[in-house]
Amino acid sequence: MSSIGERIEILINILDMNRTEFGESVKVTQSYISKLIKKGGNPSDMFIDSVCKNHNVSEHWLRTGEGEMFIVPPDQDETAVYVYSLLQENNPLNDYIIEIMRTFRQLSPKSQDALLEFIDKFTENIADKRKQGD
Repeated sequence: MSSIGERIEILINILDMNRTEFGESVKVTQSYISKLIKKGGNPSDMFIDSVCKNHNVSEHWLRTGEGEMFIVPPDQDETAVYVYSLLQENNPLNDYIIEIMRTFRQLSPKSQDALLEFIDKFTENIADKRKQGD
């Protein structure tokens, strides 16, 4: 079973952050994060609470390594539920999905807008084609 430090490292990788960025996101230093990962130890309850709230992480998973890493979003948000299900560890497409999201984040805002415009038009064309086929 993995240690809490190992789980933190896994989380940082999945979030596509470095230790400094992750530390800033939960209001601790990079050295605190590195110490937890390298030497282990028990992080404070305040740290765990911050990680869980800021990154939608299951406290049970973070503390024990059991269960799902992320908290399941509300059922009303179908897209979030679908994306969540795609990111589960047993999904063979997991690495590709994470890499798509990571690559999108690396694009300039102008390139992101162009890609989103393309996707909108593509989706519209598919919907039109389906209507014509009915």
